[in-house]
Amino acid sequence: MAAGSDYKTWLKDALVHYMYDCLKNDQNIVIDITPEAASFRANGLYNVLDRFCDHTGYAKQRVTIRTGNMLENHESYQIQRVATAWYELTRIRGWIRQNPVTPEFAPTYHFGHFVGKSNWNRLWTAALLHSRYADKTLQTYNCGIGTHYLRKSEDLVDYVGLEDLVEFGCDILPEVVAFLQDCPRTIAEDVEFISGKGNYINQSQDCYPIQMPNNLNILNYYNSIFVDVAHETYMADGVFFCTEKTWRPMIARRPFVSVTPRNHLANLRRLGFCTFNKYWDEGYDEYGLANRIHEVSKLLETISRWTPAEMARALADMQEIFEHNYQTLLSLTTTTVEKIFVNDN
Repeated sequence: MAAGSDYKTWLKDALVHYMYDCLKNDQNIVIDITPEAASFRANGLYNVLDRFCDHTGYAKQRVTIRTGNMLENHESYQIQRVATAWYELTRIRGWIRQNPVTPEFAPTYHFGHFVGKSNWNRLWTAALLHSRYADKTLQTYNCGIGTHYLRKSEDLVDYVGLEDLVEFGCDILPEVVAFLQDCPRTIAEDVEFISGKGNYINQSQDCYPIQMPNNLNILNYYNSIFVDVAHETYMADGVFFCTEKTWRPMIARRPFVSVTPRNHLANLRRLGFCTFNKYWDEGYDEYGLANRIHEVSKLLETISRWTPAEMARALADMQEIFEHNYQTLLSLTTTTVEKIFVNDN
């Protein structure tokens, strides 16, 4: 009932009321944030629980947390890591079988960067790509100040991440502001298609449409790019949670640079996937938060110098990795995820 982003807590008041009701009625507390996976350490919810238990004497062992985060852990609270929260995995596997993607390997852009909802790390990366590699990047950013998919919304908080960028010491704030003034950046055909489908996050015309299968539309554009600069839902340390943002480059047979929590690539390898350390330094995976952005920036600068011929040769050489990842994705189940990250730990 309580969820949040990396560093923000939603419905905190409702959670506190719920906990006091459980105390009054002598009930166990169950906090189920599935299908989300925010880190309770990063967004402060453990602090809320600690204060409640310390103040009331409520036993921490009676608190159960259900989450899609395969790395969530706590020494006192009961943690249930639920891989079925990765619901898009099952849906995408079904979609792949009915919508085969035919890859091509003569990219016209170095980078692809496709963002629906803004946050601090997506905005930082987008501004970096726009200011330094605009002619080498195919980019959509379907969110701007006061707009989502060209639509103004009164009941949807328009968080773009500027405040967090200041806190994290972003060193390209003027470029960020200039980029935002040009947002949302959309492909008109996609906006028209998605609007016609009416597939919205809560079936309301006031919310940006990012649900399946609309979030796979941009696979049409992957043949134009060399590498996907991919973000996941969360960025805080101690989170492993995969959505279509991770799976899309695998479907499209493209390499990826992951702007994600620390050790995201290492955890993908635990699931049996291959990454691209044969072709570039993936040491950025050992970094989190703003440091990860800086390390990814160095890697993007290196890749930006590749010639079209070098990119085409690399894609041809990566075929074995692409096929391995594609087949691994087809066979991956939530049962497998739980065996690796829950039962084996």
